[in-house]
Amino acid sequence: AGTTTIDFDNSIDGIVSIASTETVDGVNTEMILSAEGQVNGVVTINSGIVTIETDATFDKMVIAEGATLNVEAQVGFVVDPNYKFNTIPNSLPLFTDSMFNNTAGLVVNGTLNIDGTNAAVVSYIGYINGNVNVTDGSFTSYLSMIGGTVAASENGSLRLDLAILDGTLSGDVSSYAIIASSESSMTEDDLVGIGTTTDLVSTNVYVNGNLVGILYG
Repeated sequence: AGTTTIDFDNSIDGIVSIASTETVDGVNTEMILSAEGQVNGVVTINSGIVTIETDATFDKMVIAEGATLNVEAQVGFVVDPNYKFNTIPNSLPLFTDSMFNNTAGLVVNGTLNIDGTNAAVVSYIGYINGNVNVTDGSFTSYLSMIGGTVAASENGSLRLDLAILDGTLSGDVSSYAIIASSESSMTEDDLVGIGTTTDLVSTNVYVNGNLVGILYG
């Protein structure tokens, strides 16, 4: 078995407990993360598998490469409290990797699994370089950059108000607009506007005769 480690940076109100259950193969030990009020600061899951079983709200969480977070409840990620929003970008592009890494309340470099009857993850800003899997429940991000894979199965749903896609997106998706690069992959059949059943319209974007992306809106 591997080692599970969590780092709390200027963070309070986060509670870690260990749960053990007997199986036919032996004893299964699981690290459980819960909250008493909103968890401040930055919580980083550096390695191993962590589960959230009860409703919770975090300022910012980072799931490191190789680590896994299982969510079985309603969990919110607000924003990095250390980012200074009065810093106005003075060059293009406005939406950069650095900006998302600094502002995102949820940074996924590893794996986020959402699976539960009432499971729901809401992130004001999401930065996804790893995998988000919605088996049962929902994933919402009001502004997101997706370089990894975000997928919802039959009992899952995705709401991405405004997304920049350079990775893979599949499942039932509602959105106001998605900017997809020519290198991205997306299932268009289940892409509708938020609050409607109307399919989003795609517009190809060309630069010097070369397809560079597709705008869905």
